[in-house]
Amino acid sequence: LVKQIIEILKPLDPSCHEVVGSGQGKNKSDIQLPGLSLAIEAKNQNEFAMGSWIDDLKKEQGIANDMVILAFRDPRSPQARPEIYFVTTADDMYKLLGSKKNQTPDASRIPKFEVERARESLRRLLKYLEVDNKNT
Repeated sequence: LVKQIIEILKPLDPSCHEVVGSGQGKNKSDIQLPGLSLAIEAKNQNEFAMGSWIDDLKKEQGIANDMVILAFRDPRSPQARPEIYFVTTADDMYKLLGSKKNQTPDASRIPKFEVERARESLRRLLKYLEVDNKNT
């Protein structure tokens, strides 16, 4: 689950990384996004234990100076294509959304496959328009 979350979030913060040995040292989170001052606690369990997970999140907030988000997989979803949910406090959500205010998108953060997909769509559209233009 951690690797899948990192794959999702890497475009938002290229320095996003798994915390090696998480839970053993001072840093208890599973994933760090230093560029966003964000820590993520990931839960990949078949039993849903939101109360316990929120307790873990509160402990992590006491340790980290970062915003902390809880990420978990819907246990009914397959491991290969999990439905991942993110939970945080209203204050941290406000901080997170506010941190992106007035920033222009950085094209280098767009995943390569998204750029290629857009190029291919444009190629098909241009080809269609050429054919359509020849028929009129």
